[in-house]
Amino acid sequence: MSAEIRDAAAAPGYCAMRQRLATVRGPAAAQPCAGCDREAQLWSYDGTDPDERTDPARGHRYSLDPGRYRPLCRSCHRRATARGASGPLDVERAAWLYRAGASSRGIAAVLDASPSAVLRALRAHGVSIRSRSRRTDR
Repeated sequence: MSAEIRDAAAAPGYCAMRQRLATVRGPAAAQPCAGCDREAQLWSYDGTDPDERTDPARGHRYSLDPGRYRPLCRSCHRRATARGASGPLDVERAAWLYRAGASSRGIAAVLDASPSAVLRALRAHGVSIRSRSRRTDR
């Protein structure tokens, strides 16, 4: 048996990884939702692991790295799951874009989210929101 096959066989499956995640990071409900700052209910894989695994029985994608999971409420988890590979809102990227001058509408288009979800996430993460301004150069 090759080392790669042996390592894959020894790696925890989807359910075991969920249990490990709860042990290592605690219950998701102990943290605010990474998407909207409400109470989280689920740990959600962020889709960024280059060594991503897929549960053969359920088809769920998962990672062996507990750091690649975000706490989400059910609503944000549903949206993240529906978006598939794009995953939950990348708040760090949204904050960087906003600080660089992008509008919430522009960020929402890039990150496949609504402008109000972008603003909620930015506020929840302590980003100062600019006042609305009317463009006069049109």
